[in-house]
Amino acid sequence: MRDNTKKNSFIKGATILGLAGIFIKILGAAFKLPLFNWIGAEGTSYYMAPYPIYNWLLVVSTAGIPTAIARLIAEKETEGDTHGIFGIINAIVKPIALISVVIFAILFFGAEPISAWVGLPESAIAFKTIAPALLFVPLMSVFRGFFQGVQKMQGFAITQIVEQLVRVIVGLTLGYVLWFTMAAGPAKSAAGATFGASAGAIVGFVVAYSIYKYMKSKYYSDALKLPNQHKVDGSWDIFKQVLIISIPITIGASIMPTMNSIDLMLVVRRLNDIGVENAKELYGILTGFAVTIVNFPQILTASLQISLVPAVTQMFVIYDKSKSEDDRKHLSDTVNAGIKTALIIGVPCAIGLVTLAEPVMLLLYSSQKESAIIGGSILAVLGWDLIFLAVYQATTGILQGIKKQMLPALNLGIGMIFKVVLTYVLVGNPVFGINGAAISTVVAFAVASGLNVWSLARLDYLDLNIVKLSIKPVISGLVMGAFVWVAYNPIAGILGGKLATLVTIMVAAVIYGILIIMTKTLSHEEYDMLPGGSKLRKLAEKLGR
Repeated sequence: MRDNTKKNSFIKGATILGLAGIFIKILGAAFKLPLFNWIGAEGTSYYMAPYPIYNWLLVVSTAGIPTAIARLIAEKETEGDTHGIFGIINAIVKPIALISVVIFAILFFGAEPISAWVGLPESAIAFKTIAPALLFVPLMSVFRGFFQGVQKMQGFAITQIVEQLVRVIVGLTLGYVLWFTMAAGPAKSAAGATFGASAGAIVGFVVAYSIYKYMKSKYYSDALKLPNQHKVDGSWDIFKQVLIISIPITIGASIMPTMNSIDLMLVVRRLNDIGVENAKELYGILTGFAVTIVNFPQILTASLQISLVPAVTQMFVIYDKSKSEDDRKHLSDTVNAGIKTALIIGVPCAIGLVTLAEPVMLLLYSSQKESAIIGGSILAVLGWDLIFLAVYQATTGILQGIKKQMLPALNLGIGMIFKVVLTYVLVGNPVFGINGAAISTVVAFAVASGLNVWSLARLDYLDLNIVKLSIKPVISGLVMGAFVWVAYNPIAGILGGKLATLVTIMVAAVIYGILIIMTKTLSHEEYDMLPGGSKLRKLAEKLGR
């Protein structure tokens, strides 16, 4: 039963985080859509400008910490070492607090030179208003690492929802007041909106710490009262273990924000080189409109990655000690289930966005019609990235779980080399222009995900067949895409564009679900791993599948 238990844990954990992520993205849409419609493409460029630098600082300083904490805690859980679990948290809090102060100071006091350096000096105030978030997000990540490690994803999800809810309320209120009431202009209105991230981080940290203390008292107080029967690691030894795990993860995680920072400079300047007059607006459409939409479905696969790390870690520790065939098969089955789940999510999302790119843009950005049409052409390319990003995220979680955390970093680094070169060449070519940036992103993740799969396939104790895993989701996705391609225009002729887009998406989702059942993409065991899966399995059985 061990394999069922662990696979259930990561699937259900991913489901909890995925549902929270969907709600968060809906909140984000409720925030960004009106905001971007108010302040336009120019204001959007000011709003988006701090995020590549902000994310880079956050990633470089703390990105690997939650995963490292989760993996170490998962190992302690497997060994029954409760004292060791909380020794990890106690050892890491103070160094992270110091790091938080340093990165806050870099962004806050460096706002003017950094904003001038990236070519958007008007966004300096937005850099300052988002800087306080850097004091609290790293500390919050420590407690999220705890929730992840003990596989109590409810705590993780609650902190995400609270952080986003406060961000939306505060950011949207300030953006509205500054734009409409005070007529402060796009730069200051964008800065008011970015302060929402700081407010959300403060409240999110308080909630994360409160949940941590509650869980410690409720679930672990009795065990902590007993004498410690395990080896006690010193704070420095724990910190070294965290660094050994987190540094490769941080290197990998810092690559994308680094490339986004390069994009911030490269895209605008290369568009200017070919005489594009609205370069800043196009960059705002790319990052604020198209990327925002692509980021919505990827929250599901990001949640899958987070859940896979502790589940795979525990199964790998068991197999590494026993070397038994049963434990090897359980680990391999879990890896395959993780990749298959990523494909089941990524394939339809990618095909759906590509085939409905412009209608989706016009639905969401109706008051910015010209920008929405341009964004549609970008999304029609960028949407394909969801397949490769889904596979990359799942395989990264697996590689981190089996102590191969350096490989995803190296593989993404190789992919990002392709991105930089292609961005420079394609964006500077009038034939491609801004679409060249989208093409370079798709190629980068295609390379990185392919290398991750190859890395896993080389491990003798894993039975990995990516063609077998992908063929049924791909077939189902293509059939769904064909329906969308054929049906949208006739439906739009009857219902109008906006309603037709919603109806087509809903019908396409139902068609895809039916195809997944009819093609026997999921085994009976895999149905049981899903929330409400027993009912789906019975439905499949009634359909003779």
